[in-house]
Amino acid sequence: PAMVVVPQSFGDLLVSHPHLHALVSLGVFLRDGSFHSMEDVDFSGLEEIFRERVFDFMIEKGKITREVADDMRAWPHSGFQTDFQRKIEADDRKGLEGLLAYMDRPPVSLRRLTYRSDGMVHYQGTRVHPRLGVDHQLLPSVDFLALLANHVLLRYEITKRTYGALSTT
Repeated sequence: PAMVVVPQSFGDLLVSHPHLHALVSLGVFLRDGSFHSMEDVDFSGLEEIFRERVFDFMIEKGKITREVADDMRAWPHSGFQTDFQRKIEADDRKGLEGLLAYMDRPPVSLRRLTYRSDGMVHYQGTRVHPRLGVDHQLLPSVDFLALLANHVLLRYEITKRTYGALSTT
């Protein structure tokens, strides 16, 4: 198999939203370089398996209790989602590059950022944020930088992981 995983800490309007984007081959690469497709495999249970493994890991590390995990299982939206709708054909180089660019994008789009003469920063979202109830933020510069700082990686933090046929090892 081959997989690229990119963690992201941000959602729209720089609100904290930790999640992963993954590009996964729908098959395996054999040692001779050939590819064996697995498009007929049913991945519908993957979301539940991933959720339970994350819960087990967080419980083991003491980050949450079993009771917290049980409460989260009862939420209408678990916070876990796997989406297999977007498929990139093997010869679709432009589609692949677009998806990888989306996965590895920065937390702020300069097209949506405006510095005002009064020292305020206006950041336009892409839609109304469900929790904030607005589609933009208007903040003093220092407050905007404080939001942004949460999403800036330290010098040696890993931004991408590659596995299987794409592994750098």
